Amino acid sequence: MFSFAEFFKPTRILPCSTFKERFYTLLWVLLLGKLYDLITAIGQGILREFHLFYPHTKILQTTEIQGSSYLLAILVLYAPIYEELAFRLHLKPSVRNISISLSLTVLFVLKVLLRRVTHIDSDFEWLNILRDLAFAVVLFFLLRRSLKKTNVLEIYDKKFKLIYFLSVSLWTLLHFSNYSDGYSVSNIPSDLLNFSNLFFYGLLFSYLRMKSGVWVAICFHILTVAIKLSVWNSI
Repeated sequence: MFSFAEFFKPTRILPCSTFKERFYTLLWVLLLGKLYDLITAIGQGILREFHLFYPHTKILQTTEIQGSSYLLAILVLYAPIYEELAFRLHLKPSVRNISISLSLTVLFVLKVLLRRVTHIDSDFEWLNILRDLAFAVVLFFLLRRSLKKTNVLEIYDKKFKLIYFLSVSLWTLLHFSNYSDGYSVSNIPSDLLNFSNLFFYGLLFSYLRMKSGVWVAICFHILTVAIKLSVWNSI
C-alpha cells in the first residue's frame, strides 16, 4: 500500500508482495498525480489573475502531432518506456540496470543538448530511433564492462538517497526542453509551477518503480501521458 513515510524516504520503500498491493498502490499514485494537477491548475489560475502566468508553447499541442498516429505512438509508448528505463531502472541497482540507465540517459542528454528532442516532427524517424538505440547498445556493453571493475554497487548502497533525488531532478530539468518558448524573469512563477509539477511526477514514477516494479511505472507513465494528451487536444 501507499505510504507517505516511504514516499519521501526512498531507503524505506518496501516492494509490494501481491497483485492487490500493486493495484492499490497504483490507484493511490494516480489519485495523487491528478490531485497535484488540480493544485497546479489552481496555481495557474491565481497567477493568471495577477498577470504572472505566461504559458510556454507545448510541443505536444501541434497540428502535426494531433494528426499523426505515428508521433502519438512515439509520445505515448516509446518515450515513457525509454524514460523509465533511463531514469528509473537503476533504482533497483545492479551492474546491468545501472549500465542500461546510464547509456540511455547519456543519449537523452545529448539529444536535449542538440535540441533534437523538441523537434520530434522531423527527428523522430524510425531510422534515427534505430541509430540512437544502436548507439545506446554499444555504450551499454562498454559501461557494463567498465562498471564490473568498480565498486558502483557500494556507491549506490551508501549514496542511494542522493542518487534517487538527483535522478528525479535530472529527469525534471531535461523535460523543460518540452517548452519551446524562451525564458525571462517574468516567466519565473510559471516556470516554478511547471517545475514543481514535473518534479512531483518524477517522484511518483520513481516511487512506483521501487514499490511495484519498472513495468508498472511504465504503464503509469503511459497512462499519464495519454491523459495529458487527451486533455490538451480537447482544449
